[in-house]
This record gives sequence, C-alpha cells and structure tokens, in this order.
Amino acid sequence: MFSKHDLRLPPRQALILRAPQVHYRQRVTVEGKPGSTMNVRAPVVGTLNVLAVRETCEVWLDNENLHYPPITNERVAAGTYKVTLKCPDGDSESDAVTITSGETETKRFK
Repeated sequence: MFSKHDLRLPPRQALILRAPQVHYRQRVTVEGKPGSTMNVRAPVVGTLNVLAVRETCEVWLDNENLHYPPITNERVAAGTYKVTLKCPDGDSESDAVTITSGETETKRFK
C-alpha cells in the first residue's frame, strides 16, 4: 500500500518519518526556499531472521523489542541495525546486521 503526502512547511523544519511496520524512523530537515518542492521516498524493505539457541532471551532491533526467538520473516527497512540478544540472567550479545532491499539476512546467536 503506497501513500502520498503533500505538506507545506517552512525551510529548516525537521520531520520524523516513521513506518513502524518495517522498523523505519528517519529525521529529515526540509531544505529549499519557500514554495519549493522536496521529495522523500519510502524505504526499500528486506527481511530479517534471528535464530538463537537460548530462546528465553529477548531480541532487540536497535531500541525495539522484537520479543523471543526465533524471529522469522520480519520485514525491515533497508539499512544497518544493531541486533541484541538480552537474556534474563543479564547476559547479552550484540551484532550489526545490514538489511538489503529484497534480500533476507539471518543472524544466528549461539
């Protein structure tokens, strides 16, 4: 589902673009002169899988709790993220993952 939004904003106005269904959040500053046009495109999406031996640990994507593994076919806006496995005993493990448009990335925690 695609949407188009037309906004009239003064230059140097900051916006936060969000698409929570694909874990997207970006700050954009309006550039240009009054009356000019600025186009911003929606993010491209890939898929994330997170597998872990310890299924009682929570999986976090940046600062968002994805709940417990396995996480499968999670649609995520393309980009680089920090994936963290947080366990009830206080142990945690993190790694960076890069999501590419139309591709599936699988992160395995041992």
